[in-house]
Amino acid sequence: MPSKNFHTRLVRAAVTAMLSAIGVVTVLMFRIAMPPPIWFLEYDIADVPVLIISMIYGPLYGLPSLAIVSFLQAFLTPNGNQLWGFVMHFVSSALLVVIVGIFHIHFKKWKFTFAGMAIGVVSVVITMIFMNLIVTVRFLNTPMHVVIDLMPYIVPFNFGKPLLNCIITAMLYRALTPFIQKNTSLLGIK
Repeated sequence: MPSKNFHTRLVRAAVTAMLSAIGVVTVLMFRIAMPPPIWFLEYDIADVPVLIISMIYGPLYGLPSLAIVSFLQAFLTPNGNQLWGFVMHFVSSALLVVIVGIFHIHFKKWKFTFAGMAIGVVSVVITMIFMNLIVTVRFLNTPMHVVIDLMPYIVPFNFGKPLLNCIITAMLYRALTPFIQKNTSLLGIK
């Protein structure tokens, strides 16, 4: 007979897989291309289900989900930019997933979750400035001056995308909170 711990892990894996699948579907079906000169960037809501996973179970469940969603986005979408698109998406979103997950799981109050979201968004912006200066210049062979000239467009994008995803996540999670609280054993929440 399987142990309760095995059952909990199985339920968590199933919920994580379902929300990850929603993330993949959203990235394949719903993307908004940015206008020139940042046509290579796209807004999507794939991080929303991943953030929900991290808020329910913590970053140790959110990060593998993010890896799957980021990988499939990088290699299945026309503008996914393959390896470097995966790296850039994973690094930027991982910061958000970890910070929001930790704040929500450990502090249990919405004011701390919102603080985690704010810190996460700022962390994404700062990290992506450096990632663009390093990865885009070194590995995508874009001249440094071009990347610097695009920063007035890239920085607002890197602020707006995680901010909007955090707002959508907060609204969805707040709506799901009564269900989550009533079904903790069903969802494998301790």
